[in-house]
Amino acid sequence: MILDKQSLEKVIGTSSEFEIYNLVGGLVLHGGKGGGGGYSPPPPPDPVATAQAQGAANKEAAIASQELNMINQISPYGNLSFDQTRTSAEGTPQYTATTTLSPSAQRQLDLTNQAGEKYGETATAQLNQVAGQLSDPVNYASLGQAPTADLSTLGQAPTATFSGLDAAPVFNEQTRQAVRQSIQDREQPFQDRRLDQLRTRLDTQGIAEGSKAYSRAMDDYNRGVADFSLGADIDALNQMSQLYGIEADQRGRATNEIGQQFDFANQARDRRLRDIEAQYALDANARDRAVNELVQQRQIPLNELAAMLSGSQVQGPSFINTPQQSIRPGDIEGATYANYQGALNNYNQQQQGRRSAKGGLGSLAGSLGSAAIGKWG
Repeated sequence: MILDKQSLEKVIGTSSEFEIYNLVGGLVLHGGKGGGGGYSPPPPPDPVATAQAQGAANKEAAIASQELNMINQISPYGNLSFDQTRTSAEGTPQYTATTTLSPSAQRQLDLTNQAGEKYGETATAQLNQVAGQLSDPVNYASLGQAPTADLSTLGQAPTATFSGLDAAPVFNEQTRQAVRQSIQDREQPFQDRRLDQLRTRLDTQGIAEGSKAYSRAMDDYNRGVADFSLGADIDALNQMSQLYGIEADQRGRATNEIGQQFDFANQARDRRLRDIEAQYALDANARDRAVNELVQQRQIPLNELAAMLSGSQVQGPSFINTPQQSIRPGDIEGATYANYQGALNNYNQQQQGRRSAKGGLGSLAGSLGSAAIGKWG
């Protein structure tokens, strides 16, 4: 109940103090015990019951998703079908996927199985026959010794020996001096005779020793001797060069002959080595062939067994990949707690409104009481 100013003045003007007090007290205490008007907060949801309801919804969604994805398929080579065969103790349906071949593919499978059995029986019988042979190790004794390259006939490798040659020629000053001296020795008697003849002639002509004419004559003679000495030096150098060239040529020829003999010996040794290598290659090739034949005799039964045991397989039908569908379960837990939260918020708002109204009535009662006291005081 809400009273404006005029209504309050009317009440105060026509009522006694006791009536005003009772009226105001009734407004303040309106709503009964607890100030809730008989309202109480909403009860919270049961978490166990909510979880069980959510679990049931999840299970139903999973079963529905599985049933959507189990699509029966039919192809030219066979069929694929899904059938519910039983139900678990928890009530979950269980299915069996069955593949059925086409008549042609089924006949091929039957023939392959029959051939596989025949292959297995034949392989078992042959394995019993070669069991003794396979239990023995491979024996190469019948092949004889492995070939080897015999290098004993080659002898020692040739070497180039220069010990039989004389000392190598030397081009030096000592040789030149020796050649010059030999030329000078041959010319010296003639020079002495010409000097005696010159002195005799000067003495006959009356040219005394120490005179200018005598000195000029002796200078001419000495220049001739000096020129001969220079010529002897040049001739000695030329003769020494010729001698060195002859000796060097002789030694070069001897060295070349030794080198040629060394090359001939090496070539002969190389030919013998190639002959030995060719013979070894022939012997090794022959032994390899014998070893291969021996190994083949041992492997052929095993290869036959492997061939018989590896029969061809029938190609099974291939099916398309079905689209995968998924059903999301309803959010029972979320909806339950959201509903509870909404009811709780509504209750809190109502409580807040009642508390505000109660405070306003208290103020109104104080104002009415003050007015009554002022009237009758």
